[in-house]
Amino acid sequence: MVVLLDDNGESIFDIDLTSDHEREKHINQMLEMLDANDIDRLRETVLCTSDGLLDNSVRKRAWPLLIGQDTLLDMHMKESVNIKEQDSKESSITRLKHQIEHKDAEQVLKDVERSFIYLNSIPDQQNSVENNLSFLRKRLNKLIIHVLNAIPGINYYQGYHDVASMVVLTFDNDYEAFRFLYNLTLRYLRDHMMTNISPTMKQLDLIPELLSYNDYDIYLILKTSKPVYALSAVISLFTHDITNINDISLIWDYIFACDDPQLVIYIYTALLIYYKDDILVDLNEMSDSSIESSTYDSDIVHVVLNNFIKTHLSENSIDSKLEVNTVLRLALDLKKKIPLSKLKSFKNISSFSFLKSKSTSITVLILQIKEQKLQDTKIQKKRYILKTLNNNSALIKREIHRSPMIIKASLGICILGIVMHTTLKNSGVKLGITNEVTRNIHIIWNCIKDNLR
Repeated sequence: MVVLLDDNGESIFDIDLTSDHEREKHINQMLEMLDANDIDRLRETVLCTSDGLLDNSVRKRAWPLLIGQDTLLDMHMKESVNIKEQDSKESSITRLKHQIEHKDAEQVLKDVERSFIYLNSIPDQQNSVENNLSFLRKRLNKLIIHVLNAIPGINYYQGYHDVASMVVLTFDNDYEAFRFLYNLTLRYLRDHMMTNISPTMKQLDLIPELLSYNDYDIYLILKTSKPVYALSAVISLFTHDITNINDISLIWDYIFACDDPQLVIYIYTALLIYYKDDILVDLNEMSDSSIESSTYDSDIVHVVLNNFIKTHLSENSIDSKLEVNTVLRLALDLKKKIPLSKLKSFKNISSFSFLKSKSTSITVLILQIKEQKLQDTKIQKKRYILKTLNNNSALIKREIHRSPMIIKASLGICILGIVMHTTLKNSGVKLGITNEVTRNIHIIWNCIKDNLR
C-alpha cells in the first residue's frame, strides 16, 4: 500500500499495491522519472509514500542520483578501477585492479566473515547463486578494501562492513557498488573514519539536546548517560541494529531522498521518542524502579538503549513497516521544527563535517583530517602538561618539607617560577590549563606556609 500524505500526515489517497500489476505499474512510473532525469519529482514521490522505491531495480539507479554524482569524480574512479559499466558481475570481480593491502585488511576480513547472517530476511532470494554466502563475502571484502584504498586518509571502523553489505545486496555490478559506496563514504560516513571517535561523539551529543526540545521526560532519563548508546545505529546507518532488509531499504530511501546526512540524527531521536514507553518498561524491569522514576543507573540505561531497536523493531515484527514509516514521518517533522544549526552542541561540529558540508571533494577530506590531527596533538600536549604539573607539585612539596626553613621559602618560590615559566612558554595551549596552574600554585603556597610556621 502506498499512502500519499499531506503536510499534517493525513492520507490523501491510497494506491493498492497488493497486486503484482499495480506494483509493477508504480515501479515503471519511477523508472520513467529516472529516464527523464526528473530527480525532484522522484524525491517527492519517495517522501510522500510508505513504500519508498519499492524494488532494487529502482534503487540501484535511483540511490546514486539521489545522493548526487560528480561527473569528473566518476571518470576518475572509473579509470582507477579499470572497470566498465557494462561488465558482468563475474568479469567485474576478476578485473578489479590489484590493490596494496590496506592496514585494516585483517579486521575487515574478520568482520566480513560475520556478514550476511540475516539472509533469511531477503525475500525470494535465499536459493539464488548471487546470494551464496561465499560469493557475497568475497565481493564485500574486495569492495571495502577497494574503497579504503581509493580514499586517502580514512580509517576502517566496525559497522562500515554493515553499510557495505547493504550496498552489495543492492548493486549486483561491482563498479556500480564501488561508485556508490565511494560517494556514500564521503558524503555520509567520513566523520566516523577519522583517527579517533571524537567527531562521531560530537554528533551523538546532538541527540540528547534534540530530545530536550521534543520529549523532556525521556531527556531527563537519558541526560546523565553519554549517548554512546546511539553509536552502532548512527555509524552503520541503522544496518547494524535493524535486521529486516526491507526496513533498512525504506530508511535509506528516505535519507537519500532528503539528501541530508542530518536525517540520521533525527531518525535515531525519533526512534527514542516512538519507543519511549517500551524503553521505560525495559528500564523499570531491569532496575526495579517505579514507573515515575526519572533516575536510572547509567549502565542499565546503556544496556537498554543499546538493544532497544533490535528488541522492538525486529524482522519478525508484524507492524515493522508501519512502525518504520511512523518513525520516518516523526523524523521529518523534527527536522522541520528544529534545525540542528540551532542546537548549542552543533557549534562543536567541525565545519568540514558531512553534517555541515556534503562535499565529495578530497580536498575537504584532507582539510578535515588535518584539523583532526591538530586537535589530537593539542589534546596530547595538554595531557602531558597537566601530568607534568601534577608530578612537579608532588616533587616541590617533598623537597620543601626536607629543606631548612629559610631555604624552603626561596626554593619553593624559585621552583614555582621555573615551572610556571616553562609550562606557559612551551605549552602552545592556553585554554584549559589556567585552572590547573592555579590549583598547583595554591598547593605549593600552602605547603610553603605550613613549613614556615
